[in-house]
Amino acid sequence: KNRWPLMIKVHLRVLKWIGQGKT
Repeated sequence: KNRWPLMIKVHLRVLKWIGQGKT
């Protein structure tokens, strides 16, 4: 019922992707 950790992990991955220069 609680999928906060997964959401945070995915968010971090997306942030890293954007930081790499993938707009």
